[in-house]
Amino acid sequence: MNIKLKRLVLGMASIGALGLYGCGGGSTGVAATVDVPITVIDPSGGGGSSSTLTGTAAIGVAIDGTVVAIDSTGTKYFTTTDSSNGAYTLNVSGGIAPFILTIVGTAGGQSVSLTSIATAIGQTVNITPLTDLIVSAAAGQPAGSELATLCASTVPADQTACRGAATTAIGGTRLTDAVAAVTSMIAPLITGVNPLNGALVGGSGTGMDGVLDKILVKPATSLDPMATITLVAVPSTTLASLPLAAPTAAVPSARAGNSTSTSIERAAAASTALSEIKSCMASFNALYPANLTVAPTQGQVTPFIDSTFNFAGAGDTTQGQAFIVDKLSTLTSAGGAAAPGFSVNIHGLSTLNFDSIANPTPQKVTDSLTTSPISDDPTALGSTVWIKNSSPGDDARNWKFIKRAAYAGCPGGWKVAGPQHIYLHNSARISKFFDPANSSDVSYDRGLAVHIEKSDAAAEGIVTVKVHHGSLRAYSATGSPAGALKALEMNIYAATNRSLQILDQELDRESIRSCQDIRAMDRTDTDFPDGTICYDETRLKPGDTFTYALYDANNSSTYTGSNGNAVRPTGTPFTAFRSQVSNVPLSRAFLIANQAHLFAQNFTVTPSSVSALNTALTGTALNAPLPKNLITFNYTQSSVYGLKTDHCSIKLFDAANTNTIALQVERSAVGQQTSCSFGDDAANNGGSSFSKTVAAYDPRAISSNAVWIGSRVLGNSSVTTRSYR
Repeated sequence: MNIKLKRLVLGMASIGALGLYGCGGGSTGVAATVDVPITVIDPSGGGGSSSTLTGTAAIGVAIDGTVVAIDSTGTKYFTTTDSSNGAYTLNVSGGIAPFILTIVGTAGGQSVSLTSIATAIGQTVNITPLTDLIVSAAAGQPAGSELATLCASTVPADQTACRGAATTAIGGTRLTDAVAAVTSMIAPLITGVNPLNGALVGGSGTGMDGVLDKILVKPATSLDPMATITLVAVPSTTLASLPLAAPTAAVPSARAGNSTSTSIERAAAASTALSEIKSCMASFNALYPANLTVAPTQGQVTPFIDSTFNFAGAGDTTQGQAFIVDKLSTLTSAGGAAAPGFSVNIHGLSTLNFDSIANPTPQKVTDSLTTSPISDDPTALGSTVWIKNSSPGDDARNWKFIKRAAYAGCPGGWKVAGPQHIYLHNSARISKFFDPANSSDVSYDRGLAVHIEKSDAAAEGIVTVKVHHGSLRAYSATGSPAGALKALEMNIYAATNRSLQILDQELDRESIRSCQDIRAMDRTDTDFPDGTICYDETRLKPGDTFTYALYDANNSSTYTGSNGNAVRPTGTPFTAFRSQVSNVPLSRAFLIANQAHLFAQNFTVTPSSVSALNTALTGTALNAPLPKNLITFNYTQSSVYGLKTDHCSIKLFDAANTNTIALQVERSAVGQQTSCSFGDDAANNGGSSFSKTVAAYDPRAISSNAVWIGSRVLGNSSVTTRSYR
């Protein structure tokens, strides 16, 4: 891929601040290339080796994000690049070293935040989980997102902590000591390579890039000040650890781990399996070119799909090999004609074995369960492996691959066995509400959605689900907002909604808020009483695994909650499985500082008021199609962080009964970055509409409420909501 550059010159006041993702960060053990789409925001307009920093940003999968450098005066230089090997060039003309470099974005559907450091202009500086560890050790600061948040402000006067971290890091021998410590940590895998400034060719699978393929870096955090490097293929095997010391203390020496020659060989074998699977999937993807007009035959597709393939779980026998082969040999579902061809995108090795937990005991799924990993069976490597991958319209998921005999297009013999359990997603959400009539009425919210379709649950015989993780807590109005550990319960309510609902929450809410956000809102109403399920953002980071315990009718009982009859688990789950949280909601500080780049701007609606809309709807029959282009949204979307429109919606309530929906419409707005229109016209710019009405269209029927635009940015669902009166 050729490097593409486009230049933008922005006033510094309009530049979004560098921020953080939840807590922690760093590599998830899937490492190869970083592909950073580049937009250059270059105040100087200069160029050349005497004014640049260059290097490779690598985590093991393409990163969609922004590289930022902050110099010792607080001046910012932004750059992004579009390169097949992750190479970047950053213009820092006029800046004064040292520079803190950070890349913020998503990789393989998972949010990442990594840091590095340059001591002089003209240097080659890598940005990887290992350089993040180096800066953390040298500066005496927690790594990942916590380190990045020190540089969140766009105002130089507010960047004292950021500049102080850089100054501390280069003081005395701290930086050279930190490089030496991290170099010694990876010595069992490679020697003679400087992880900060040494050669790194993204995607090569050799040298330092080959090392990143094999490791998982857990950064030091404020909760756990011990950084560790483990082997992806053997999660319980630690190469080495490095304690975090205070900035005034010497950088500590790395501590030896428990790796053996056998575990090192296992990591190498896993890396080989990853390479073979990428080759096999390249052959598979070749069946689905972007200009696909004739779907491949079932005979062409079947060799790539294992006979044990399962899309939904052991209880659902309808989505096996025959199901997926049929889908992939049908033009529309294979992405042909009007859409790009279907493809499986490999993001790297999963850090865990995601097989279902057979006959789970209560001890495995208690509320006190933490994120301890499930180690792969060493004897299974070479025959089965879990891979993080994605396909069109699907977030990054862990799929099982099984090694069989070699076949055409796949000398390694690897076949797709699928996710093997019920589909779900943990979606990070951020939202902004504003009232155009009141400039001070602006609020921000964040949430973690947990979504399981009712139909999928029914196919598996599931009536309720309990979700376990150390970050799930009971909200407390006093003391720490993150109270006691509490499992999240999801139930099938009698009310008609598509997904399982969180126990005792509003039926149209399928997400939980940060415990810290609830406290910050200073709510005095009864929306969030003590005991409300929330997540502790200090204990949740990308890549964490949640345990899902599934209960059938034999192990549940009827429960009358605040939303009516539901079911509640009473016995032992019939099975359980792990699922990874790819993204966590962006930090509140980053969200507010960068709201202009994370939410739709200049949001207007036609008709401009509910009164005008009621007039336009007068005489329209109950449940009749909406008049063509009846409602139009106009807006703008910033390109700084790649904000992309997903859908637009309107929900209005009956004026006589504010709990009753009078009009609800939603439509796809993919690719529509400036406007979205509603109405029952087939074209609708290629989108579709649906409406739900429970009252006749009448000037007296609809009261004010809100309209919103849904977008995607940095791994989060971004919702911009405005009042509509």
